[in-house]
Amino acid sequence: MKPSGYIKELNGFKLGDSVTFTNDYGVRFENLQIIAIADDSFDFYGSRFFLLKDSYWFPIHQDQIKHAAKTQFDEATEINNHTNAALIHTYFYGNNFERERIKEIESKQIRTGKIDDSEKAFRDELIKKYFTRVI
Repeated sequence: MKPSGYIKELNGFKLGDSVTFTNDYGVRFENLQIIAIADDSFDFYGSRFFLLKDSYWFPIHQDQIKHAAKTQFDEATEINNHTNAALIHTYFYGNNFERERIKEIESKQIRTGKIDDSEKAFRDELIKKYFTRVI
């Protein structure tokens, strides 16, 4: 089931917020980014939050997340989250050039731990371009 609409904020949680997710077994996953919030038309047992994680397509219930402490969110994690968000959204909506370029940026970031300003600008432009399609 796919949500028909998305919103930018729900009960104090916003797109891009860094959260800690605790699964049904009590395992905590820290510093995950909210990449989408489904609107009221989506009903999957009350789960409406989508997080940047391996199963990004599976919605999470609000009771399973809390805001992450800002001190834990370092620059490398932020770069990684933004690059992954660009990669996911470009995969669904982008053209071949955009897909290949963002894969190159992700690969460089994994190898070196950083990306330059022009690569950040390209990545951020893709996020802007494709986030507006799902919001």
